[in-house]
Amino acid sequence: MGTQHPMAKSDRERVSSAPANYWSLPLDSLIATLKSNIEGLSAEEAEERLSKLGPNTLEAKKRSTPLGLFLGQLKSPLILILIFASILSVFLQEWVDAVIIISIVLVSAVLTSIQEYRANNATSHCQS
Repeated sequence: MGTQHPMAKSDRERVSSAPANYWSLPLDSLIATLKSNIEGLSAEEAEERLSKLGPNTLEAKKRSTPLGLFLGQLKSPLILILIFASILSVFLQEWVDAVIIISIVLVSAVLTSIQEYRANNATSHCQS
């Protein structure tokens, strides 16, 4: 898990005042804004920035459990409408309709949860 590196206020202001659209700046302007040069940073400047700003890493997110992923699938508005429709079918004693709707919701939630779990595992393996 990453921890945030404490940054001096002037450093935070300098970073936040940098333009968000780097790709739209002319090269000379970009280099001046980033206080760099065409060859890149010197070892001393890189070390100084590393000590001031911390490493350039992403913070690790808390991983979701398979159960959490499954329950998260049930929050979708469309899924909620289908669950309501199945409850309504039960009250109207339309048992076949209720079973079909609940089956579709459960199969969809399980398959989507498995896919999302595998995708999360793949991205975590790429980051490590």
